[in-house]
Amino acid sequence: MAQVELPELEVAGLDRIGRGQGHDGLAFTGLAGERVAAEDASFLDCRFSACSVDVADLRGARANSCAADDLRLATLDLSSASLSDIVLDGSRIGALDAHAATFSRVTVRGCRFDYINFRGAELSSVQFLDCRIDEFDAGSATLQYVRFRDCHLGRLDVRGASLQDVDLTGADFDALDGVGNLAGATIDENQLTRLAGAFAAHLGVTVVAPRA
Repeated sequence: MAQVELPELEVAGLDRIGRGQGHDGLAFTGLAGERVAAEDASFLDCRFSACSVDVADLRGARANSCAADDLRLATLDLSSASLSDIVLDGSRIGALDAHAATFSRVTVRGCRFDYINFRGAELSSVQFLDCRIDEFDAGSATLQYVRFRDCHLGRLDVRGASLQDVDLTGADFDALDGVGNLAGATIDENQLTRLAGAFAAHLGVTVVAPRA
């Protein structure tokens, strides 16, 4: 799982972030604005702290060995982006669009999301710790070595997904779509009891009350 140790960083402003540009060893602190446009940009050994932005557009971006904390973002677009060795802490993000993205060795801790779109994404060695996520959409995604600890998910969607060593025991979810795609996941006995009806429906089993 992600462990990020950053070197001494150069303080930088919003004007240093740009489309298709390289960003190496920079610290972005206290930034605020309506929009950050960084499509196809690259970030290496960077930190983002206490930033408040309406829309952060990082489509197709690449980030390695970066840390972020106390972000306030209405929309974060990471579609088709590639992230590795990343730690995201204590942030509030409305919508995270990461469809077709690649996440490797990423830790998300103490964060709140209204909606996460991981449709068609690839997640490997990713952990969510103490997070609240209203809707987690991983339809048609590939998840390997993914775990949840002390998380609440309003709705989890894994329809069409491929799971390997996915630990859901630390996720309290209100609803789950795609029970037939849970092969490769670990759930606890309480979760199994709650999902019994969904499993029966998926298998075409009719469950009736016992006869008196």
